[in-house]
Amino acid sequence: MLPTIITNEAGQGKDRFEMYQRGGVFCITSRILIVDLLTNVICSEDIDGLLIGHADQVTNDSTAAFIIRIYTSQKRRDRCFIKAFTDYPDALLTGFAKVDKVLKALQVRQLYLYPRFHDVIKIELEQNPPEVEELHQPLSPAMKEIQSAIVAAIQTCMRELKASTPFIEWTGAEFSIENCVTQSFDRAVFHQLRKDWFKLKPQTKQLHQGSFCDI
Repeated sequence: MLPTIITNEAGQGKDRFEMYQRGGVFCITSRILIVDLLTNVICSEDIDGLLIGHADQVTNDSTAAFIIRIYTSQKRRDRCFIKAFTDYPDALLTGFAKVDKVLKALQVRQLYLYPRFHDVIKIELEQNPPEVEELHQPLSPAMKEIQSAIVAAIQTCMRELKASTPFIEWTGAEFSIENCVTQSFDRAVFHQLRKDWFKLKPQTKQLHQGSFCDI
């Protein structure tokens, strides 16, 4: 009854066809699923529902949106089950009408926000406390050297960025050097610059686009 994970190592289309015929829950990449749908390895009528992760990354041109369009076009819309999840709701605030675009691409109508302090989540965690096992992978000497070089480069970029934007208040833990290796660091820097983007000099814009985005 456990979900079946399908990756590139799952075999050819005929092998996946036999898996689909047995039924069950499948964890599958969008690239493999779109190929199987287009080659009739699996039919939309045989799919009870879709659970989509990283919903904040779904756009109208993404593979996930293409899969949803095929799924809903080959099956009665009232029989289609589509749910999407994201653990980064802040990404839905970026850009213009991002929520509307994501909901349209997913073909869903309702958006639910569940913060960690929500009563339902709190009760569930109290009744069924999760077992968390934290693992740490030590860095090799080469990895430590690379990490130090990246941190030094970001420190230099941040000093130049702050010097060229005296009208911006760079405060908050998200701008600390400890967080510079996280994926959200460049987003935090961009959000801080976005409101005064028209005031920035071309050199400052180039510094952000050429440094933080590449890193």
